[in-house]
Amino acid sequence: MERIGILFIISASLVLSIVSFSYMKLNLVDAQSTTATDTQQLIRDFELAKETIQNKININFQQLINEIETQLDFNSVDSYLSQASQYLVNGKESEALSELEKANSELKNSSRTIMNAGDEFVSISKDNSTLMTQGTKNILEHFGTILKDLGTKVDNTMIQLNS
Repeated sequence: MERIGILFIISASLVLSIVSFSYMKLNLVDAQSTTATDTQQLIRDFELAKETIQNKININFQQLINEIETQLDFNSVDSYLSQASQYLVNGKESEALSELEKANSELKNSSRTIMNAGDEFVSISKDNSTLMTQGTKNILEHFGTILKDLGTKVDNTMIQLNS
């Protein structure tokens, strides 16, 4: 159930970014092209519109990254690592190992969540019954592939604890 919530949040953020990009681009270009008569001013207006769109995309995708990090709960990994350090300082090696195992488990869950979300995005992008433009499908597939690759890299670089 949690995975569906994460997927929904990521999907909604991605769709909102695409829609806001398209809407903003059309409004800025239409408004500028009908009012500007000076060619140099028209070029400046298009450059400003492009910069505005790029800035909005950067803001939206930073919000998306923040949401992914929140959903993957990397703070709990930090907490486990901090607690393990405290135990080691106090000479409690078995307790430290227990905290490291918890951190390892959390990272493993996060990598699986990322890979599953990526698989689901790719699957949605290839679903012909879903009403989306080809461009939106391509973006969704690419985003899914990025998530799958990220999850795989996290999984491959994790330290496996031998108890």
